[in-house]
Amino acid sequence: MSEYEKHFYFNLRRNKKIRLKQIANHLNCSISLLSRYEREDICMDERKIIGYKNFILNFN
Repeated sequence: MSEYEKHFYFNLRRNKKIRLKQIANHLNCSISLLSRYEREDICMDERKIIGYKNFILNFN
């Protein structure tokens, strides 16, 4: 995912008031993994990235 996309999804998540805990529960991963991914400390599995994007886009 490009830097632009990461910032887009990060800001969208914040605007929708989605907690990392909600995404982590949905993806069966740790909050720390998502946090480190958003800070660009680590890479994440492609399936988790797709799940992360879909969760944020489809969240009401």
